[in-house]
Amino acid sequence: MTNLIQPNISFVSNNSNKGNFASVFQGTVGNESSGKITTIEQDWLENPLSSVDNPTYHIKLIMISDDDTVSMELSPDPIAYLKNIKNTVIIAESGSTAINIESLSYTVAVSIGYNNRSVVLTEGQIKLFEPMGLSFYDKLVFGARNLGIRNFSKSPFYLEIKFHGYDEQGNYVDFIGSTLNEKRSWIYRIILTDIKTSLGPEGTIYDIKFSSHDDIATYDKFFKISTPFNPQGKTVRDIISEIIKSKEQDEKDSYGYVRNKYNFVFIPLNSVVGGFNVTNIISKLNPLDWSISDNNLFRFSNTISTNQPDKREVNFTRGESISNILEQIFVNTEEGQALTRRSNIPKQYGDDYEFIILWNIVPRIKVRSDQPYDWIYNDYNYEIEYVIVPYLSVRGIGTIKQQMPIIEKDVNKLEEKLKLRLETKRLRKKYEYLFTGLNTEVLNVDLNFDMLWKAVIPSYGGANILGLNSSGKIYSKEDFYGLSEQIKQNYNKINQYEREIAKIQAELNSRNFNSSPFSGINMSTEELKRRSEILSSQVKVLRSDVEEKRLRLTRYAEEKNREDKKMMTYGRFSYLEDFDIFNNNITIPVSIDVSMRNSNFYGRGNVETKKPIEQAMATAILNQVQSGNLIEIDLTIKGDPFWLGTTHLEKKKYFETNSTLSPDLPLFTSGEYYFVLKFKIPMGVDEITSEPIVRKNDSFTGVYIVYMVQNHFNGGIFTQNLKAARDVNCDISLLNI
Repeated sequence: MTNLIQPNISFVSNNSNKGNFASVFQGTVGNESSGKITTIEQDWLENPLSSVDNPTYHIKLIMISDDDTVSMELSPDPIAYLKNIKNTVIIAESGSTAINIESLSYTVAVSIGYNNRSVVLTEGQIKLFEPMGLSFYDKLVFGARNLGIRNFSKSPFYLEIKFHGYDEQGNYVDFIGSTLNEKRSWIYRIILTDIKTSLGPEGTIYDIKFSSHDDIATYDKFFKISTPFNPQGKTVRDIISEIIKSKEQDEKDSYGYVRNKYNFVFIPLNSVVGGFNVTNIISKLNPLDWSISDNNLFRFSNTISTNQPDKREVNFTRGESISNILEQIFVNTEEGQALTRRSNIPKQYGDDYEFIILWNIVPRIKVRSDQPYDWIYNDYNYEIEYVIVPYLSVRGIGTIKQQMPIIEKDVNKLEEKLKLRLETKRLRKKYEYLFTGLNTEVLNVDLNFDMLWKAVIPSYGGANILGLNSSGKIYSKEDFYGLSEQIKQNYNKINQYEREIAKIQAELNSRNFNSSPFSGINMSTEELKRRSEILSSQVKVLRSDVEEKRLRLTRYAEEKNREDKKMMTYGRFSYLEDFDIFNNNITIPVSIDVSMRNSNFYGRGNVETKKPIEQAMATAILNQVQSGNLIEIDLTIKGDPFWLGTTHLEKKKYFETNSTLSPDLPLFTSGEYYFVLKFKIPMGVDEITSEPIVRKNDSFTGVYIVYMVQNHFNGGIFTQNLKAARDVNCDISLLNI
């Protein structure tokens, strides 16, 4: 009922997982229009718990034997296997055991963000109450021993959550899923990290903290390289092989043998993005085949192996994480740069694609079946697997093209942006809040506006080719598409000529030292010197031309800034409250990073590159994704099973079989999910009709990207906190949805 509220590297074949991810479509751009309100019809997904009477949850905490743990991991359907295990111990269950479950809360990082590099269950807490007793711990130890669990403090436990209620006819409805038509429960594999005991006159409260069992794979001893790491190779596959060798050597040095095995699995890129034609951007769909090798012009570069000149050498310091190594390797491949920059064209930093593709590392850990336990170290031996999943994102500002529809208030293009998000099936929820009269879900909203936030974008050889100044001011389109394009072309030529000058200088140095020629240049020394002088002269002319065009752009910008100044209406001062913010364009603040010099002599990060501009642009997008946000929101809602997503056991089944998931259930590991939040604010009372004037608040009404979900189960009531960031590349101010 609705109530109003105020050493294995593998690549999954293309046939596997086909159709499991929602398709992404490239939209067309319509004609410009302004001042028009467009209505978009959308079948929003409702909260199934709002459609039943007396909805509540049922929680069960269980443990199984070590043998069943190993067998379950080998099963193609671990959930079905778990439910059919006969020899289990139920630690606590809602309404069934003497040990009561008072509350449960846990947090899931559902998006790659500034505080996490992967989508994981980060932490949780469950409170148990034992009336008139203090025997829980003793019983836990005895139960583990009875099941043959070698070390219950490090073995996995299983947490099951399901929902039930009554329909309009009074019939009992059990196993409510993300929709009323779906029957399911959520099963998490967890590891207990702490147990605190509080004894009182009525009994004992046990405060148990837990995390995902897979979180073990992110511990430093597994996820970081313990020694300086200097792998050599041509492709991503070569670097992955070197990571495995390094970790195996760590195992031998620490334990005398390889206790823990390491595997990497790559999910095919075209399977993840479905109908999105990735081949328009890249041709190699298997990241393992992406090349990091290049014909470097500089003979004495420290990135070239001295004994294997055909391979690249990359250098990482001691303690580098596997995620950071992979991130830097990907961003130094042409394919990784193109997917992050939204373009396959060199030095083209954005096109009509609305999405970028990043990489999410999904950690998975299981007890080894051949050698499950080491009695000397009193710990389990693991098989650790890192699943590399292509991750669909709309975040990051790399081109003015993304912001032009928002700045110009182009209704057709704004509508297209929203439709692209809807077609991915990742925008399924809409929440009405203040002064809408339609709120049935939202309990509270906290907003955080970061006044110092900026989208940091590298300059192109010191020139701001994006048509923006540091405060987000855009020049006229003629200026931008004219002078800015000429500046960009001139810097292309400067870059080309400087490369040739450097190559000539290397050849001349080689001849001076009577060593072997640097390259097969069939020119005399005098001809080379003359060629170098001509090129240097052309560079000076081009730089002078760039400076002249840059000054012209500056003059245009200053003139436009003067035009934008508003005349004071009330003498020499105005009241802030009198300004009309509803008919003005609000742009996203952008900061231009001039530290990236357009030169082949300098790289960035641990991997020196021949293409620093492309690397810098891709890195800038990654930094934006992993840094803070302009607007963040903490939305407290009535609990919705949709935001529970999928659990580890379902992901395992999905990654390894051809099974499909419910289209109404989010797979957070594959990309971002969003919701629409609508605000209205009172503007006074109409003098004629005496009706209240309520207008949509454009600053906070919009599309939000969820990056963290906090789930709370307490006293039979299920609530959630959705922590989300404003989608700065989408504007719904002129859309009725």
